[in-house]
Amino acid sequence: MSEKIETDTRHILMDTFCLLNSERPVSKITVSQLAQKAGYDRTTFYQYFLDMEDIQCAVEEEFTDYIKSLRSEAALEDDSFIQTLVSAYEEKPLYFNALFGKYGDLDYLYHLTEAFQFDLPELHLADEDKQKGYLIEFHVTIAISLFRHWLQSDKDLPIDELMGLIRKLYTSGIDGALEK
Repeated sequence: MSEKIETDTRHILMDTFCLLNSERPVSKITVSQLAQKAGYDRTTFYQYFLDMEDIQCAVEEEFTDYIKSLRSEAALEDDSFIQTLVSAYEEKPLYFNALFGKYGDLDYLYHLTEAFQFDLPELHLADEDKQKGYLIEFHVTIAISLFRHWLQSDKDLPIDELMGLIRKLYTSGIDGALEK
């Protein structure tokens, strides 16, 4: 089997996992259901993954790597992390919906924030600032949590309005966001 076909099959299985996981929790997805929906049989699934937990980890790792690549390419503006999330949503909506939607695993949020023991230059924090870790944690988890809420609320706000709300919360707090 060629490497391209193997990569395509692996990604088809992962995309199908994301599609199913956006509709129901992982515990309610079987290997047979996933393989059949992807157009394969169980044996094909097991050529690429050990079990459902393994495919979930593969999806999470790939998405985390994708976010990291977006961050490394980002022009660091005041809201570049927010823009990174928007870009991730626009480019990989299946993954985004599965990982942050109604049936997404909250542990992934913690995994993602741990994976991003990165600096957020847009926050303009000095390395010696003792509050730096707290502020980065706040910035990342609030943005991701609000995106999760947006997905779970059937995207009831236009994306630009959501980004504006997040910016207001960052800069002015809840009182500033309540001002019209």
